Amino acid sequence: MTNYRLLALDLDGTVLNKKRQISKRNKDWILRTIKAGVIVMFTTGRGMHRVKCFLDELDLTGPVVLVNGAEIWRSNDQLLERHFILKEDIQRLHKIALAYQATFWGYSKDSFIKGEDWNETMFQQRWMKFGMKHTEVQTIDQIRRQLIGMEEIEVTSSGQLNIEVSLKGITKEYGVKKICRE
Repeated sequence: MTNYRLLALDLDGTVLNKKRQISKRNKDWILRTIKAGVIVMFTTGRGMHRVKCFLDELDLTGPVVLVNGAEIWRSNDQLLERHFILKEDIQRLHKIALAYQATFWGYSKDSFIKGEDWNETMFQQRWMKFGMKHTEVQTIDQIRRQLIGMEEIEVTSSGQLNIEVSLKGITKEYGVKKICRE
């Protein structure tokens, strides 16, 4: 019997290969882990609509931490909690992205919206995550320094050319700890 009860895995850059698929080797090890009695869960920056296919592929029905901790699911069909960024912060983030000519996107409860599809009605939605990307590290660093003054947001990054913003205190770590307490 194993000493581990839970294995939390990121998707992008960890479980998924460059083709954004689960390799046969990773799939085999994940299935072996499950067979050994360990709960396997994903903890990712993606939302449910961009993770569901991987959950189905591995027949995972247990907990999952999504959108960098902004959505925590007890199971695939039972939401535990969801956290939204303040609307005024979304407006400010949007202005910053435009000012720096950064590529941007957002996760609402129902969708993933790219910057080119953004319009004024987007400010009426509730957003769990806002991301920005730029081709220049210096520009991302400038944006990051500007965001430090915003008290109600958590700034993370999955690479040196991007920034991901959630509500303050909401991270993958927060989500995994919440699942562990459950």
